[in-house]
Amino acid sequence: MKSLVLYLVLVGSPLLGLLGILRAGERIVPPRHMGGEWELEPSVVHEGLATCFEQGSGDESWSVSQSGTRAEILLPSRPRLRMSGEIRGDSLVGTAIDGRTSICPLGLMRIRAELRESEGAEFLHGTLSRDDCAPCSPMPFVARRIAP
Repeated sequence: MKSLVLYLVLVGSPLLGLLGILRAGERIVPPRHMGGEWELEPSVVHEGLATCFEQGSGDESWSVSQSGTRAEILLPSRPRLRMSGEIRGDSLVGTAIDGRTSICPLGLMRIRAELRESEGAEFLHGTLSRDDCAPCSPMPFVARRIAP
């Protein structure tokens, strides 16, 4: 009888703990998936990309790597720029220290984008901006997810 009680305590306690953890996890909502390749819509690719953000024509695809709510955005600038980001609901927010360009000093680059769906496709609508660079106003962009 003693061994049965001891068995129930030693096996039952962790089992109840596990059931409690699983029950609490039912309410957790995973972040939206924003990882993958994104291609800039041609209508928004203009001189601002080349001048303020050091991206040339032909380099209009970006890569987003995601782990939970953390994201890394790889912009194909010269040299390639990695931005650290965070996913909050349907929004992607990121920053990086960007190198000097032809008209901007070394400074902080920011990206803000919102995930939207239209006609079965996913789009990021947002802006790229540089702090402390007056000639470079925030540049709006639209990027479409490239199917894997």
